Amino acid sequence: MIKTEGMVKILLVVGMIVVMLLMFSCSKSVSQESAWRNTPLNKPIEIRLNNSTRITFDLDQADVTFYTGKEKNIQITYEPKAFETVPDYSSLAPDVKTVKKELHISMQSPDHHPHINIYIPPTVEQITILHEKGTLLFNDDITAQLTVKGNKSDIKVNYIQSLLNINVSEGNVSIMKGILPQGSNITVEVGNINVCADLEDGEYLFSTEYGNIDFRSNTKGVNLSAIGYTRLNDFPGYQAGATSVTLDSKVGFISASGEY
Repeated sequence: MIKTEGMVKILLVVGMIVVMLLMFSCSKSVSQESAWRNTPLNKPIEIRLNNSTRITFDLDQADVTFYTGKEKNIQITYEPKAFETVPDYSSLAPDVKTVKKELHISMQSPDHHPHINIYIPPTVEQITILHEKGTLLFNDDITAQLTVKGNKSDIKVNYIQSLLNINVSEGNVSIMKGILPQGSNITVEVGNINVCADLEDGEYLFSTEYGNIDFRSNTKGVNLSAIGYTRLNDFPGYQAGATSVTLDSKVGFISASGEY
């Protein structure tokens, strides 16, 4: 009986040691994986503005997040996605050209779909983006004039206070909040449009061939023209205001709300 109790105690102690070793091993593995995911694979690439106030990004297939940088020059980093094979990032080095005060940055990745972070100085006044495939996220406030021409592009803008022109062949466009001046337009062939913004006096067009439009604005006196199946329209007929908005959905539904 005494020997049996001794054996039981020994087995319990051994079991506790094994469990502790397993916990330590798992914790170390998770920590390493988390660090690997959150660490850029290369040092930031710095591109000098050279007094340029206009920038054109020519992007291939890529998921891109834009930030307002604290530095006086553009900073670019690449990050791996979960479980992706590490590419040869030297082949993704940007090609940079400057013409007068316009900076043209081309980043091509035909054999890989990278995640790119781009930090743009607040001194830039105009941003043009040519995008082939992937997502574009504008994480910080945008005050520069923004033009996007995308093929298969999902676009999300958290906040914008500047002229906006977006043209996408296939993809969803979301403007989460902002103030859009007259002449701002969004045109999509296949995809949904979500706009939540205040408007100024002038004309606006938000159009999709195949998709839904969700429009929300606190702007008073909006003259709204809904072309297509309309589920909700909080804006009455003719208004005395000078803001004219056209929502055009060939196949899909339109929702227009006077608050957000």
